[in-house]
Amino acid sequence: MYRNMMKVLGLMIVAGLLLSACVTAAPEPEKVVEKVVETVVETVEKEVIKEVEVPVEAEPVEKAVVEFGGFYPSDSAWGRMYRMLGYRFEAENPDCQFLYSEYPGVAGADALKLRAQEGDPVSMAGGGIGSETTAAEIKLHWESGMFYDLADVMAGPAYGQEGVPWLETFTEGAQTFMVTEGGRIGTIPYQQTQIVLWINQNIYSDLGLTVPTTWSELLANCEVLAKNNIACVGGGGFSGYIGYWYDMILFRLLGADKFLALYQNLDPEIRWDNTPEVLVAAEMLDDLIVKGYTSDGFVGGDFTAEQVAFFTDRSAHLFVGTWLVGEMADSIPEGFEMSVAYFPTVDGYEDVSPYESAFGFLNGWTIYGAQDEHTLDCTVRYAKLLTSAEVMEEITSGDYLDFQTTIIGGQGPSGVPGIGDLLAVQKLWFPATGGIGAAAPEARSAYWENLETFASGLMTAEEFAQRMAEDWVEIFSRIEK
Repeated sequence: MYRNMMKVLGLMIVAGLLLSACVTAAPEPEKVVEKVVETVVETVEKEVIKEVEVPVEAEPVEKAVVEFGGFYPSDSAWGRMYRMLGYRFEAENPDCQFLYSEYPGVAGADALKLRAQEGDPVSMAGGGIGSETTAAEIKLHWESGMFYDLADVMAGPAYGQEGVPWLETFTEGAQTFMVTEGGRIGTIPYQQTQIVLWINQNIYSDLGLTVPTTWSELLANCEVLAKNNIACVGGGGFSGYIGYWYDMILFRLLGADKFLALYQNLDPEIRWDNTPEVLVAAEMLDDLIVKGYTSDGFVGGDFTAEQVAFFTDRSAHLFVGTWLVGEMADSIPEGFEMSVAYFPTVDGYEDVSPYESAFGFLNGWTIYGAQDEHTLDCTVRYAKLLTSAEVMEEITSGDYLDFQTTIIGGQGPSGVPGIGDLLAVQKLWFPATGGIGAAAPEARSAYWENLETFASGLMTAEEFAQRMAEDWVEIFSRIEK
């Protein structure tokens, strides 16, 4: 039986195997593969050798010091202007340094001269050598060796104006003043107060008058004005203002050379008591007064009142300086119109002096020669900047009246209408009365007082000429001492 059971079990195993062979096998499970991307940031330290150029410290540029010897206090309007310009100059010229030193008054001028004589001058200061003095004096100045001849640098370009010589930026009259014998230049005109013929244009327009260029034309206008009860000549009230009329009449009669010789006592043949034109000029001035062409206060009046009369249409002409608009700024009526002109020539004497002639007070700057080449070059650069058209325009358009009413650099800019036009055509400039009326005490004459006495009718023309001759002997003997 056991054997039968084993047989049955064997048959069952075989049957199971056969059955499994006839059945389709079940598929195997699908394998899923996931791709995972891992970002690995690896920090790697590298030693890098980099070549860097380290500049070797350069030798500092030695600055040349431009020392400006100024008449004005450093905190005055003019002093501040020079110093402010110095800051700009230093910025534009790194190799130069600017220094403003005060040298006020006569003592300051003496100190500047002493420094120059001792060979230690400032770089630049007031004064210099102009053609208004004598040939002998000019020669002595150049022989002193103190002054730098600007002729070569004046031929070079002006500041900011390539191709334009520096000299040509000045008016013809200024150039005549600057250039001395042999073409040498020892001064740079800067501040100039011009004395001009002021014309009340309101009156001229109402009466149909034209600007006089000759003495006869002026007298014809005076006659028309007198018929309309208007003073032809105003602005007296001060002996100096009367003196300006006499000065200019005499200049028109003598011409520049003889005028200079008389006022500076240069020629014994041209003296107050032996020159006929001295009497002629006195008689021409007296003629204006006697005919009633002058204002009531022309002699002995108050000069402020005389100027007010001009601005209130009671007089037609003044012959004073460009300071007029500064002095009378608060008294000029709104809408008042005035013009300026040169003093008329005298009939028959037109060839003695050009019509485009004027006189006044002028400050010029000089550059001293005893300086090293670098300092001289820096000083010239400052002088060019100072007299440049750009700087002149800035100064004269400012608020400070002394700037506005002063002519700058001989180049023409001014806050006074019409002055620039006059200077643009000016052919001759000379100093007012040779400095004899407004001079240091030891050089001051009685000229203005003598002239006022004559204009008052208290002395004749001949007595005036004799008094002047005596006064000149005294004044020049004091000067020589």
